[in-house]
Amino acid sequence: MKKLAITLALTALCSASAVFAQDTLAGRYTGSFDFQTNAGLQKVGVTVVIDSVEDGKVKGTATLGGRACAGDYPFEGILKGESIGLRGTTKGGRAGDCSFGFKGKVEGNKLVGTYGKYELELRK
Repeated sequence: MKKLAITLALTALCSASAVFAQDTLAGRYTGSFDFQTNAGLQKVGVTVVIDSVEDGKVKGTATLGGRACAGDYPFEGILKGESIGLRGTTKGGRAGDCSFGFKGKVEGNKLVGTYGKYELELRK
């Protein structure tokens, strides 16, 4: 009986932590990465706005700066524990052939991971 009570208490605590993490994840995150062009390094700004997180499903909009791929990218994604993955639902950019994808971890008020082959840290 004591083991059952402990198991139930831990399950409730873990569930409450997951809900708290989902609630606090919503918001605006910004960062940038360096992109090599023929003219040299170009800093590309990235803004991710997470509108909602429900049952591990994440929705929002990413905005990319730069030249060729600048624009807004609505996205959907998943949150499993600290791991997060976001994928644009439409292509964008000047030629309409750019996509958005982010894969990483939630670290406090930061999202740390990769956008394609580029390391990216986004801060709230």
